[in-house]
Amino acid sequence: MSAAGGYIDYQTTFDSMSKHLQEGEFVLTPLQSLLLRIVHGNLSQPETDRLVPFIDVLLEYGADPELKHGEGRSAREIAEGDLPRMGEILRLFNEYCDRERRLLAAHLKGLLMRILDGDLSQAETDEMIPFVETLLQHDADPELKDCEGRCVREIAEGDLPRMQGILRLFDDYSARREKWAQAQHAKLED
Repeated sequence: MSAAGGYIDYQTTFDSMSKHLQEGEFVLTPLQSLLLRIVHGNLSQPETDRLVPFIDVLLEYGADPELKHGEGRSAREIAEGDLPRMGEILRLFNEYCDRERRLLAAHLKGLLMRILDGDLSQAETDEMIPFVETLLQHDADPELKDCEGRCVREIAEGDLPRMQGILRLFDDYSARREKWAQAQHAKLED
């Protein structure tokens, strides 16, 4: 594992990973490896729960539960496939993802406030669209309310003519989230 700027890159892979976890061309992250060791080691519920603090540290230092390995499975999907044993781990993933979404939404709000406070022209506002798109691709939710009870969408709607392009991006994001939520609901019903 490499350290850069005092942080350990937990997305790097273990060189000493066992052969059954390193099949074919894909290599697992430490988080995926730990979860698969729980699955293949048939750990009991108490043994699995004792690993939650270690998973919390991995998340705190940058492990991404949504990152997929070569077979296309994320740590979240590995944990979902081993319920109820990994229920506490999934709760931790959800907390982590919620914190990340709130942080990204705060960045999105900051960007919109700079647009509004700077009294940018329509052309200058449209130049900000790629930045807004990037934040949305990383799950910055324009519907999350801040401590004042306002969401980014409401702020953008306050300057409707100039923010139409950004509001279209918000609509696309909301449609994608809804489609994802329906897929997750269908998966739980199966």
